[in-house]
Amino acid sequence: MTGTWCRLMFDPPRSGPWNMAVDETLLHSAAAGRSTLRFYTWHEATLSLGYFQSWQSFAALPWAATLPAVRRPSGGGAILHGGDLTYALAVCVGAGGSFHSRALYERVHQALVEALAELGVRATLAASPARQEGPHPFLCLESVAAADVLLSGVKVAGSAQRRRGGGLLQHGSVQVRPIEGMAGLGDREEGTGHKGLGGIEGLGGQRVDPMTLARRWSVRISNVLGLSLEPGELDAAEQQEAQRLVEERYGAMSWTRRR
Repeated sequence: MTGTWCRLMFDPPRSGPWNMAVDETLLHSAAAGRSTLRFYTWHEATLSLGYFQSWQSFAALPWAATLPAVRRPSGGGAILHGGDLTYALAVCVGAGGSFHSRALYERVHQALVEALAELGVRATLAASPARQEGPHPFLCLESVAAADVLLSGVKVAGSAQRRRGGGLLQHGSVQVRPIEGMAGLGDREEGTGHKGLGGIEGLGGQRVDPMTLARRWSVRISNVLGLSLEPGELDAAEQQEAQRLVEERYGAMSWTRRR
């Protein structure tokens, strides 16, 4: 197909610091005019904090010592990774760029709904919710925004964005199945009770292979955004930049605990 060129990456499971470092590296590349759509998973259960979230709000939870944490470059609520498919889309929004944040959020999520339908999962997009009173929920799955993805009325996917220069990074998580070995995190008294933690499998009973979903979703994204996807990998300079970010930021506790 013809359209805006975009690199397509299907990455193996990696650590939290590496995954976040790569996503930020892709944002830098997008600002320079190189767009990327990346799908990935995590080699162990990990919690990612939103950029503005307090470390103490995580550390105070009784299960905090049981899993590693990393801070994302984007805002929003915390995400428990391990039973999910994660994606990152980094595009140019500067001079000559044709992508806008709100439309990107809605279109990528609509593409997910369509990809899930191909696999027999009937998901929907959330309407604009009523204004929430009180403190913002700690977990991303506990807070529903317009165009988030719902299954049986329960949130199973959401995204967050970060802009820098002429680049826009949107990355997010689709809870496919329960997090292996961490079933107790669904207990409301533990401060993480949410049906969405059971994932698509827990809510509807369907087994969804993450990478099968990723491939179908990538086709839908390319169609709705007019992207010409070409398989690729990080180049040498990007790998070096990602490693630097791991060492100086995402793998450093001073960064993770900075707020």
